[in-house]
Amino acid sequence: MAKQVNGGENLLALSPDDQAFEFALRYQDISGQYEQNGDPADLDEAIKQIEQAVDIGKGHVHTAGYLNNLGRILRLRFERTFQDEDIRRAVDASRRCLAVMIPQSTHKPLFLANVSDTLAVRFFQKGLYGDLEESLQLARDAVEASSAIGQYRGPALEALASRLNELHLYDGGIQSLSDAISIGRTLVDEITEDETAHAVYLNNHACGLSSRHSMLNHIEDLEAAIWHTQKAIEKLPAGHIMRVRISANLNRYLHRRALQTKSLADLDQGIDGNEKLLRDIPFDHPQRPIIMISLASALRDRYRQTGSLEHFNRAISLVEQATAIKQMLPNFRATALLIQSELLEIRNEPGDLATALTLNRKALKIPVGCLMDRINILVGLSNRLGTVFSSTGLLSDIEEAISLAQEAVDLVPPSHPGRPGWLHNIAQHLRSKAEVAEPAECLGKAIDLERQAIGSVGIDHVDLHFLLGGLSSCLSARYRMTGTTGDLEEAIHAGRGAVAATKKGSTDHLAYLNNLCNRLVTRYDESKNPADIEDAIAAISEALTVSPNDAVYVSTLGNALFRRYEVAGDKKDLDESICYAKKAIQLHPRTDVRGIGCLHNLGLRLAFKFTLSSKKDFEALESALRIAQECVDATPTGHPALSGYLYQLGLCLTHQVQRDISIDRLEEAVRAYDMALSAFQRSFSAAGATPRARIRAGKALAAGLLGNKNWAEAYQVLKVTVELFQKVSSRSLAGEDQQRMLSGFSGISAWAASAALYAGLGPAPALETLEAGRGIISSLAMNARNDVTDLASVHPGLASEYEQARAAIASAGLNSEDIGEAGLKAHMCDLAKLQQQKVARLEQVEADIRLLEGFERFQLPPTSGHLVDLAKHGPLVCFNVTCYRSDAFMVTSYGIQSINLPDLQLATLEANVQRIMGPDRLSKSSILERSKSNKDMRLILCWLWEVAVQPVLHKLELLAPDGVSQLPRLWWVTSGYMGLMPLHAAGDYEKENSKDCTAHYVVSSYISNFKALVYARNREGKGRHLDTKHLLVVSMPTTPDVRWKPLNVAGEIAAIERSHRGTQRTQIELTLPSARDVLERLRSHNIVHFACHGDPDAENPSESSLILCRDPGAIDRLTVKQVSEITNTEAQLAYLSACSTAQHYSSGLMDEAIHMASAFQLIGYPSVVGTLWEADDSASAKVAEAFYEQLAIVGDHVKTSDIAARALHFATLTIRDRRRGRVRRPDHDAIGWAPFIHIGA
Repeated sequence: MAKQVNGGENLLALSPDDQAFEFALRYQDISGQYEQNGDPADLDEAIKQIEQAVDIGKGHVHTAGYLNNLGRILRLRFERTFQDEDIRRAVDASRRCLAVMIPQSTHKPLFLANVSDTLAVRFFQKGLYGDLEESLQLARDAVEASSAIGQYRGPALEALASRLNELHLYDGGIQSLSDAISIGRTLVDEITEDETAHAVYLNNHACGLSSRHSMLNHIEDLEAAIWHTQKAIEKLPAGHIMRVRISANLNRYLHRRALQTKSLADLDQGIDGNEKLLRDIPFDHPQRPIIMISLASALRDRYRQTGSLEHFNRAISLVEQATAIKQMLPNFRATALLIQSELLEIRNEPGDLATALTLNRKALKIPVGCLMDRINILVGLSNRLGTVFSSTGLLSDIEEAISLAQEAVDLVPPSHPGRPGWLHNIAQHLRSKAEVAEPAECLGKAIDLERQAIGSVGIDHVDLHFLLGGLSSCLSARYRMTGTTGDLEEAIHAGRGAVAATKKGSTDHLAYLNNLCNRLVTRYDESKNPADIEDAIAAISEALTVSPNDAVYVSTLGNALFRRYEVAGDKKDLDESICYAKKAIQLHPRTDVRGIGCLHNLGLRLAFKFTLSSKKDFEALESALRIAQECVDATPTGHPALSGYLYQLGLCLTHQVQRDISIDRLEEAVRAYDMALSAFQRSFSAAGATPRARIRAGKALAAGLLGNKNWAEAYQVLKVTVELFQKVSSRSLAGEDQQRMLSGFSGISAWAASAALYAGLGPAPALETLEAGRGIISSLAMNARNDVTDLASVHPGLASEYEQARAAIASAGLNSEDIGEAGLKAHMCDLAKLQQQKVARLEQVEADIRLLEGFERFQLPPTSGHLVDLAKHGPLVCFNVTCYRSDAFMVTSYGIQSINLPDLQLATLEANVQRIMGPDRLSKSSILERSKSNKDMRLILCWLWEVAVQPVLHKLELLAPDGVSQLPRLWWVTSGYMGLMPLHAAGDYEKENSKDCTAHYVVSSYISNFKALVYARNREGKGRHLDTKHLLVVSMPTTPDVRWKPLNVAGEIAAIERSHRGTQRTQIELTLPSARDVLERLRSHNIVHFACHGDPDAENPSESSLILCRDPGAIDRLTVKQVSEITNTEAQLAYLSACSTAQHYSSGLMDEAIHMASAFQLIGYPSVVGTLWEADDSASAKVAEAFYEQLAIVGDHVKTSDIAARALHFATLTIRDRRRGRVRRPDHDAIGWAPFIHIGA
């Protein structure tokens, strides 16, 4: 045996332990071959090898591993052969593995996950809930062990995600499913090293998304499931054992998408995919019956779409073959029987219905581990009996149907998303029963159930039309019985609701239109009201012809097709949307507001068609240009829509410029360019335009002027554009709405500053305009806490008038649906007049306020004189980088100056920002990659020093020799991409003891804009020193989520305690607190320290958060939005020892600097310590310790902000110069020491 196994070498010469190990190695090779090719012979041989390892290696240190592998490979064979003995032995081996495993084994998470997987498989075989319950607990234990040991995170999380999804399948619980999806997303996003394992994670995450789609019917979940499954297939090599199963899943998802979107292409793709799988796999493949069932189901639905008997007969044949296969898990066998019964009911040949009932009852007796499987079987049998009742009229049949439908409802809680549909099933069976017995009682119950179902769903629920249609049918039935007019009126109302809630053109929509027509005809029979029959004709005409003469519907359909084209890219949709737009135009005069709107829509689509065609469709462009001009000509001056029409005209002319240049028509190009600028100018100046529309036009106009190097005019346009920002982001809007309104406007004020310098206007006006376009959202909040509040205290009436005027101008538009055909033209002029009045009112109120003493600069950015006053404590430096030029503005007590930085290129800056803040940022590198990442970071810091910081310090004459008693302070006033760079850490660290770095010459502080600095200093004056302060320490040594590792916070807390011994400060420590607890304390504590994890949100920065603890098992989030909503008038210092608390990388809001550190500054903390990227746990603790130790040394005799800035400077240098681990020189670990920054006064 030894020679046979070991290829001729005598294993008997080895020790038993070595022999066992050799067999285990053989097992690994052979099992790996099986996973790659699926050969059953390899599977059997692998089992033999690992069995010998187990037998020989008893008591060996690797015995637990051998047993783990034995359990795993036996489970794989069971999934292929479905032999009970294999799963029994798999469970036994897995349990023995845990019994002999040493407690401190580093493989513990893997072993626990394997036992969990094995018990889950047995659960689906036997249907015993105890197996599922135990497997879930083992998976949780695996995750806990993984967190403690730091290994096998992927397998542990994958096991837990799978168990949670299986628990959902068993009991329908939404929380377990949500948790499974959340964990699956973590696996997919974060654990990507092993391609095969990542494919498994992708597939399992898709299964979770698919389960949620089954519950909620949200198409986004199904789309995501399809995408993840496709990615999983791409990662697996041909022949891998998982490839067939995952491919079958993809075909199943395509089938479901086809049912939801009515896409025959998806349906056919899924059918073809499954047919190919059946051709390619062997006849004894374990997935074969599952694929056959899935294919039969798809062919059944294909038959329903087309009536093809070929598809139907193929489905019958497949499901008969599948049910004849003995090697199949119970839930799949039950599903096969259910589908077979459905097909027989559809075929309805003699004896088919009776056979269908028999098969459905047989399926009901099979123990299944999935709640939805059992519900589907119950509902299926109930429906079969309902069909039988329709032919037999036997009361027993319909009563059993009602009982089974009620049992399905009783299996789920009242909140289950599927319950309304199952209540509807009972109601419809009761309606049928009313035809033979207890009509009043049955119909009364049916109507109550339909109303109950409707009341439990929202107006946008996917099944609302289904429920409203059922209610209408039940009410109509009772009307026929009782003649109660109220029932008929409600039936018509519900019928209209069903029509309104159904997708246009769908089969259900046409059916409900037909039902509504019938109800209206019934009412016409009684009332003889012509309106009823007209409505009935209109309904059926829409059903038959999709209302070809209804211009509003035609236009809406064209819009929908165009939107679908934008998502799916089907050119046919674009062409059809153009046809519908043309048809709509024919049905309305072009002087009508709707006609102009339709015309504008057509122009948009034609212009879009031109931009997309590889061979430019110049005819489409000419038409779009002509239409844009016609819309402009037909719209009254000052109407809110005119600015948009002019903007579209400008875009079309811009396209014409490109066309003319491409065909060497330079004179025409110049003429078109001038016309485009003229259109943008008119759009920008349109009196009735909304501020947002004017900003859009101003940006386009300025781009053209800058391209022409018309610097002075460009600056004037951009200056006015920037002034409009305040009117767009009204304080009456929520934070998210403010973000949405301002998104995309970042960079406009930077263009203005570049234009001003090129125009020779000097640095002062350039900097004033740059400042006016930054931090709009925070400025509004600061204004509310300062200017408006101060105004209200002196002139409350004027303050109220100002708030109302600004809220009024924030929105303007036209809703022609609410107006009616008559008077539309006059209404357009009324809107224009009204909007002009709103603008004039706001401007007048602002002018009146600025006449008041002390309010001369009300809601205006600081002047250059005010900026110079801010520099009395140290220079202020602001960078401005655009595609046109790069400069630094320097504000000192002597004035404002600028320096051109020709080597600071925008493209290079953007690339380096990606390395620091992007998804693959250097700070996220692994331990193995850390050295190279640090080298890359040092290169960036050196580049930053050479092209930006060093020239600035030289210009400021701050590159002073050594020996100064105290380094000067310097404020980096940051926004845009330079606001993401570690300016305080810039330097050349490749030289030993290099002095070429920022920290050698200045103490750095950051501030998002000058107004924020004014605000911080004003706040600082209210509590100048650190005596008699209240200190709040928030610590999260552990976080109840595997995504965040435990933190070493003890050193930080001890240093804090040492720093205020002997002072009058009081300290409160909150460990593992909730966000609510922290918010309550924040209002009254002068100094706060957070030692926890941070989680920035690039998509919605106001949702960036500090991670706290809601309860022992769940995280809580303290968000930027929550923090920003409170105020602390005595606040002094906030230390945010968490990841990325000063990070803001939302590209559309680059000038807003929305992050956690700025939120703390906004609520009153004049001095904040934050981080630019993920802070190393060890470095965070050491920086905090050094910071507070320095605070204790300095004492309370100087300002808080000065203490904080210098203490952080000292702490950072201390950590930077301290040797750590294998780092060649201490300062080489730039990723570790560089993220900490001081923000504020």
